[in-house]
Amino acid sequence: MDLNPPEGSKVWIASEGGDATIVVPPASGFGRYFVGFFLLFWLGMWTIGFRDAATKIMSGATNNGFLVFWLGAWTLGGAIAVYTLYRAFRPSVPETLGLKRNSVAYDSGVAPPQFNSYWGYRNPKDSWNYVFPKRVRVELGRSQLQSLRLREPNPATA
Repeated sequence: MDLNPPEGSKVWIASEGGDATIVVPPASGFGRYFVGFFLLFWLGMWTIGFRDAATKIMSGATNNGFLVFWLGAWTLGGAIAVYTLYRAFRPSVPETLGLKRNSVAYDSGVAPPQFNSYWGYRNPKDSWNYVFPKRVRVELGRSQLQSLRLREPNPATA
């Protein structure tokens, strides 16, 4: 069995004690760092606005219900910005497929966020899963592999 990836491929194979692990590095670009640095600046300005509104509400200088609502929305926006900043600078983990003697292990890894303009074409569930991705780790043992059957995909869902 030839386990060498095609010429020019970014995929590589690690061998450990006779077991092979196929490693697929995530696509990464400098756009996420640009977004991260922009968010750092934005959060600095966010802090000034938050402090100003909170000071007015706490001192009782204003009895404005809109300012209280605005501060709640501003807090939610800041939390989303901090989460996006974390995802932008978090180190990525490559996708792997481990081919072991008695099992096959899959790890989806942690891909960096891709900031693009195609969000309008996604349905809400896909958008949610894109913003809050889940890392998938699956290991199929020998008994599960023996009952594994490949089938044609349903043309309606493919």
